[in-house]
Amino acid sequence: FVRKKLVSYLPQHDLIPSFLTVAEATRFYQAEEHKLQHYFPDWQQMRTMKSAQLSGGQRRHLEVLLVLFAPHP
Repeated sequence: FVRKKLVSYLPQHDLIPSFLTVAEATRFYQAEEHKLQHYFPDWQQMRTMKSAQLSGGQRRHLEVLLVLFAPHP
């Protein structure tokens, strides 16, 4: 049983370039902000922070959400 366009990939290394802010990464990956805000409570406070300024856990949490909520090709 195979269905196309259902697999997303999150690499082990950082997905978000360190020079992008959280808001820029959200726009770049075309994720829906209202969904991110629901699952990432600190999103509003961190939207102007660069990816490099987030803790490893915060960055990974954001990356997982971006992969989940970004449109799939």
